[in-house]
Order: sequence, then structure tokens, then C-alpha cells
Amino acid sequence: MLLKYQFTIISHFKSKIDLIKIKKILNYLINETSKKLISSHCFYKSILVSILMNSLIILIFWLLGISINIDLSNVLIFIPVVILISSLPITINGCGLREILMIYFLKTDNINSDSAFILSFSYGLLFILVSLLVCYFWFLNKK
Repeated sequence: MLLKYQFTIISHFKSKIDLIKIKKILNYLINETSKKLISSHCFYKSILVSILMNSLIILIFWLLGISINIDLSNVLIFIPVVILISSLPITINGCGLREILMIYFLKTDNINSDSAFILSFSYGLLFILVSLLVCYFWFLNKK
């Protein structure tokens, strides 16, 4: 009985020590990351890249909308929201979730669900094709 009690106390202290080590590691990572972000202007570069990427995604959706005769000028603000939510690891590559969100948001501008689905599905196919093309050239460059 005494041995079991001692083991419980030792494991309790060991778990506290592990928590302290984890806390120290996390604090170190946070401090070093914040130093790198502030000192190397990496933060501003990442914001600039994020704005550029979202602008390109909006342009892609706008061009796809033009190609299938959908006027997206009133609902382009919803595109980054759709991309952000569909990037959550709920579905594979955001398929299904992206389409549902596009149908939901494009109904605010009286765009029918078939056109919204085709727009979103076309973007998904384009995204997959471009990713495969990049992978192909990456593997060629690796050899």
C-alpha cells in the first residue's frame, strides 16, 4: 500500500516536472519566433504575401466567373472568407465545404446554386491541376 502511494506521489511530481519543461520549451519557441518576426521584417513580408495571394485568388474567381457568365463584382469580398474556412482540416482539400460556402454566399447576390457550384468546383479543379503541375516541375528539378 505504501509503495503504491509513493509511486503516485512520484508520478505526480514527474508530471509536474514534464509540464514545467513543456512550458519552458513553449515560452522559448514563442520568444524566439517573436524575435525573428520583429527583427527580420518577416512579419511584414508575410502580410504582403498574404495580401498578394488573396488578391490572386480573388482574380482567379473573378476570371472563372466571367468565363461562365457570372457577375461576381458584388460578392468578391466573400471569397477570402470562403478560402479561409475551406482551408480548415475538415474535408480533403476543402472539397464540399468550399462548394457549400460558395452557394451560401453567392445566394446573397441572387446567383443560382448550380452556377455557384460550377464556379467553386472549377476553382477546385484548377487548384489541383496547378498543384500537380508544380509537383511535376519540382520533381524534375530534384533529379
